[in-house]
Amino acid sequence: MSQERRPRDNAAARTDSEPGAPMDLERLEQRTWWTTVGVAYGVGVYLVVSIAITERNLAVGLVAATGSLCAAVAAGRLLERDVPGRADQARGDGSPIGLVVVAVVGAVAALSAAQWADTVMGALAPGVAIAGVVVLVPPPRRVTAIGAGAAATFGVIAGAQQFAVGSIDRSHAANQVLLAGAVAGGLAAARSFWELVHRLEAARRLEGQLAVADERLRFAADLHDIQGHHLQVIALKSELATRLSDQDPAAAAAQMTEVQEHARTALADTREVVQGYRTTPLAEELTNATRVLEAAGVDGRLDPGALDGARTVDEPGRELLGAVVREATTNILRHSHAHRARLTLNLDGDHARLGIHNDGATTVERPPGTGLADLQRRLDAAGGTLRWQLDDGWFTLTAQVPVQDQSA
Repeated sequence: MSQERRPRDNAAARTDSEPGAPMDLERLEQRTWWTTVGVAYGVGVYLVVSIAITERNLAVGLVAATGSLCAAVAAGRLLERDVPGRADQARGDGSPIGLVVVAVVGAVAALSAAQWADTVMGALAPGVAIAGVVVLVPPPRRVTAIGAGAAATFGVIAGAQQFAVGSIDRSHAANQVLLAGAVAGGLAAARSFWELVHRLEAARRLEGQLAVADERLRFAADLHDIQGHHLQVIALKSELATRLSDQDPAAAAAQMTEVQEHARTALADTREVVQGYRTTPLAEELTNATRVLEAAGVDGRLDPGALDGARTVDEPGRELLGAVVREATTNILRHSHAHRARLTLNLDGDHARLGIHNDGATTVERPPGTGLADLQRRLDAAGGTLRWQLDDGWFTLTAQVPVQDQSA
């Protein structure tokens, strides 16, 4: 197996930050996790540490710290519940009622204790608690749910202030409500963005599958149009010949002769359809491959010199390289999580050299008798080669076929 490394150049090394590059879903998922679940847990840790340092009333500090920690942990668990793309989906199993109760009770305790401490920081706990509860609500109603949570927060603050000092400081209460609403809105929006990204990812993969299915339907329609008429005529004439076989053997024989002619015509037409499908100009095969990859959300790039190189390839090399392009494109769509792919074709001495490189590969499989192994045998028989390798997540497929001397 070839140990040749994939050529690296500025075009192939395009970064995700450039316009048009596909989204790195795993990286975005990690960042969004830290801005939702990570922030929720971080708020709990911050409040516990802050209360331990500043609060001198042991009872108030204990209630505030315990409530804040419970609210933050329960909210974090709710925020990461049933998130698409998470490997630990067991977190989303079962009913969330217990987590909701812990989050709400913890937030009420922390917010009430904060009124004795006279600080707005206690509103952080109900903020994350509201966010955790809101994600259980359908997206169109989340803004309303945040408003209801803010109103409930004001009610708790007003009751706690009335009990603690005998009056309500509306300005202080308003600041706490605004802080809780801002925290809840920010976390809920980040969680909604997380969900949206995964829906878009599913949509782009479906688009790629539909592009492949559309091509298959086109071929099936062509084949149906060719064969439908002939098969219908064959069926009718065969039935007629059966009826005439006893009464007029000569007429029955004539009908069967016509059946044979229609069968040969159908077979020839079918071969023409298949041959036309398989012998699509190599330059068009390469262009179609990049279009299918782009439709699937893969940044498919065709080397500028590839089309010129494709025109120098003759039969049967053109057919073999076309089959390699189709097989490689199918494998990228089915068996990888590719974000980038590059196709090259150039002359290497008396051989045409095709290279297809894609990221997102994890394993190199060689199923006997199918796919790449079958193509490898076909190229070997034609005097060419087919090699593939996996290098640091990049899959490289290299095919070579002999090229006749064009000057002869």
